Amino acid sequence: WKKTLRPGKAPEFTMADTTGKPVSLSSFKGKYVLVDFWASWCRPCRLENPNVVATFNQFKDKNFTILGVSLDTTHGAWMDAIHHDGLTWNHVSDLKGWNNEAAAKYGVQSIPYNFLMDPDGNIIAEDITGKELGETLGNSLTSKTAFPEKWTCCPSRAALLNVYPQHYLFKLALLRTSACGIPKVRLS
Repeated sequence: WKKTLRPGKAPEFTMADTTGKPVSLSSFKGKYVLVDFWASWCRPCRLENPNVVATFNQFKDKNFTILGVSLDTTHGAWMDAIHHDGLTWNHVSDLKGWNNEAAAKYGVQSIPYNFLMDPDGNIIAEDITGKELGETLGNSLTSKTAFPEKWTCCPSRAALLNVYPQHYLFKLALLRTSACGIPKVRLS
């Protein structure tokens, strides 16, 4: 089975959400995003939805979200499936079925199919389902030492981190020596 895209920047797209408001993939920059291609009429998609819901609930408070892209052709069936399956994240569709513009950009040839993006908009995994979805996301979230943008109440230390970004031990020393005493990084 050939994967459709190689890791790299995710193709940008804008599509209407369930209320008709345009939503762009780039509006989620800064978060891990699972772009999930599915449809209400797709039995394998509907059977996978409980796994996707569980993953969303597990990671939604950890800089992660999902953007569901439906290959439906009728708004009513699409909405019914969202509500019935408890899919509480953002959803978009152009209601063109297999002619969906985002699916074409991503080379989607079967559903369910998904792409996991990092906070910079790079594709880091694709076609991950079941347990593998949660494991891949968990590994992605914990594989990097996180230095949040608002990591400190000490602006001078934050500035030093920007000047010396390549020096991990220097960063760690700065994080441990905060003048305000607030823990700066959670080491696992």
